[in-house]
Amino acid sequence: MRIGLLSCLAVGVYPVPVTAQTDPLVVARAFVQAMQAGDTAALRSRHTQDALFIGGDVGIPLTGVESAFAQPKFKPCTISSLFLRPEKVPADVLGDQTPASIRDGSGRKVEGTLSCPAETGGIRRTAVAFIFAGDQIAIFALG
Repeated sequence: MRIGLLSCLAVGVYPVPVTAQTDPLVVARAFVQAMQAGDTAALRSRHTQDALFIGGDVGIPLTGVESAFAQPKFKPCTISSLFLRPEKVPADVLGDQTPASIRDGSGRKVEGTLSCPAETGGIRRTAVAFIFAGDQIAIFALG
């Protein structure tokens, strides 16, 4: 048992190449790291072409707005409490706005908390959700 735990810890120390990052939790963390780094190309590489950004009740295509998430204000943000929901996402999760990439009912959902410095001081915590089509984000939701 002790050898297994040490092996797991040793594996976790080494960076995993982007091409090998298929675990939704790893990809969600990598997406936030790309936000922190201001890397729009890395953000773009982690989502489907039909991906949506949901902010409150409004959904817009994620393609083309990656630069909004690559602003310096996201550099100090952190993501925590990430967990993968065990159930699949319903094929009609957003009705007719559901991205085609998850309409087959195979989407997986990762939820967590995004914590960023508030303009008025302190920390602002926002619920975040990533819905995956395979190893790419199909929906990125804040709030």
